Amino acid sequence: MSRQANMRMGGWVLFAGVIMVLVGAANAFAGLIALIDPEAATAGASGALIADVSTWGFVQLVLGVLIALAGIGVMAVQTWARAVGIGLAGLNLLAHLGNVDAHPLWSLVIIALDVVVIYALAVYYDPYAAES
Repeated sequence: MSRQANMRMGGWVLFAGVIMVLVGAANAFAGLIALIDPEAATAGASGALIADVSTWGFVQLVLGVLIALAGIGVMAVQTWARAVGIGLAGLNLLAHLGNVDAHPLWSLVIIALDVVVIYALAVYYDPYAAES
């Protein structure tokens, strides 16, 4: 693989790491809001696929922190972070599918970002690998 292709793939990995940190922070913030003020996290009569807002807030908080930590690992070019990042992005995608009724635009944006992160990590190429 050429040096230019190597750098392009390294850019995708960096992009995925940054997006993971941002999405993780947003999830953690949304989780904190749901824990502190459950009324602020509800969306009216249509609601979301949620049994308990406090439980949803806790799940969002934990998932957000884990995604952000995995994103930091991805940016530090840790091998484990790639697999963990793909798994967590998939879980986050599924979690936001259940939230589309309550917050359609936000959920669809997060789902799209999760798909891009999964793509970027799945086509990962080590930018520090020796050239052949």
